[in-house]
Amino acid sequence: MVWIIYEHVLLNTAATAENVTDFIKDKVDSLWTPIVSNGTVSCDTFFTMSGLVLTYSMLNSMKKLNGKVKWFQYYALRYFRLTPLMIILAVFFITTYPSWTSGPWWASQSEHAMECHDTWWRDLLYVNNFLGGCYQATWYLAVDMQLYMISPIFLLSLYRKPAVGIFLLTVCTLASISYTLYLTYTKHITHMLVKMIPRASQLVVREQYYVLPWCRAPPYLIGMVIGYVLHRTRMKISVNWRWQIFGWIIFLLIQISNFYSIQHAFVFYPDYSPVSPAENSAYISLSRPAWSLGVCWVIVICVTGNAGVINSFLSLPIWAVGGRLSYAGYLTHLFVVFWYLRSRTSNQCIDYWSVFVDTSGILLITYFIAVFLTLLIEMPLRKILGVLFKK
Repeated sequence: MVWIIYEHVLLNTAATAENVTDFIKDKVDSLWTPIVSNGTVSCDTFFTMSGLVLTYSMLNSMKKLNGKVKWFQYYALRYFRLTPLMIILAVFFITTYPSWTSGPWWASQSEHAMECHDTWWRDLLYVNNFLGGCYQATWYLAVDMQLYMISPIFLLSLYRKPAVGIFLLTVCTLASISYTLYLTYTKHITHMLVKMIPRASQLVVREQYYVLPWCRAPPYLIGMVIGYVLHRTRMKISVNWRWQIFGWIIFLLIQISNFYSIQHAFVFYPDYSPVSPAENSAYISLSRPAWSLGVCWVIVICVTGNAGVINSFLSLPIWAVGGRLSYAGYLTHLFVVFWYLRSRTSNQCIDYWSVFVDTSGILLITYFIAVFLTLLIEMPLRKILGVLFKK
C-alpha cells in the first residue's frame, strides 16, 4: 500500500509541477527511478496473493466437504464483503466531494464527481474497467472480481483432476502473456519513461491494456498454481541451505532485471540506447509475471519455515494490522491524495524527498480514516455475513 500511495502522489504531483522536465533529466539515471516508475507492479502483488489465498483456502474447504461447494455463498460473500464500503464511499464522494476545497486544479476533480451521477452503477457491477466508472481506484476491484468469478473453472479442475487444472492455468497464463506481447507490439505500448516512436497515449495504455483482466491475469493465475502447491504439500517443503541461496540469487537477478533492464532507454538517459519494439513487448508482457514469481518465492519460502529471520520480520504483528486496514485504506487513499495535492493554489517543484514527505502525511491520514471505516463498517459487516452465511 505504501508503494501504491507513493506512486499516486508522485504522478499527481508531476501533473502540476513546474519542473517536471528538469526533474526527469536530473533523476533519470538514479537507482531509485526504475523502482518508482515501476510501482504499478505493486498491484500485481495483490493479484498474486488473491489467487494464492483463494486456491489454498477453497481446496482445503473442498477437501473437508468432499468436493461440495455452496456456489451462491461463494459469489454472494465476495460481493457483499467488498461492495457496501464502496457504496458508502461513492455516496459520500458524489454528495460532498466538490465542496471539500477549491483551487485552480480542483475544478476538474469537481467535474468528475458530478459525472459519477451517471456512472456509479458501473462500479457496483464491477464493470467499470470496461465502461469507465466513478472512482478510479476501483478498476483493481473490478479486475479482481472478474478473475474471482471465473476461478471455479480452475478450482474444480485442480480438485478433481489436478493435472488438468495445472494445464488450464498454464495455457491461460501463456495465452495472456502472448496476447499482451502482441498488443504491446501492435499498439506501441511501453513503459512510461521509455523513449520510443511511435508510442501509445496513456489513455490507450489504460483502456486497452492496464485495466483489462485478460492482460492482468498472469499474476493471479500464477498465484493459483502456488496455492495448489501449498495445499498439496500441506506447506511442508524442506529446502536445504544451498537451494535457498540459489533461490534468493535467482530472485534478486530476476527482480534487478525487472527494474533496470530498460533504464538505458529512458528519455534523457545520459547513455541512451533504444529498445527495439520486440524487446519492449517482451519486457511489458513478462515483467509482471516475473514479479509475481518473485512474490511467490518469498511466500513459499516463508510459510514453509525456510526463511528464518526474513519470515520472522514479515510475520511481525504490525503487518497483520496493516493488512486488516488495507482494503479501507486502498479505497480512501486517492480521495486524500486528490484533496491534498489538487487543493494547492500554486505550482510546486517536484523531487523525491518532497514526494516522500507528502506520502508520509497522506499515509497517516489515509490509515487514520481506514481505522474508523474498518471498525465501524468492515468488521461489523464481516460478523453479519458470518451469521447470514453460517455453515
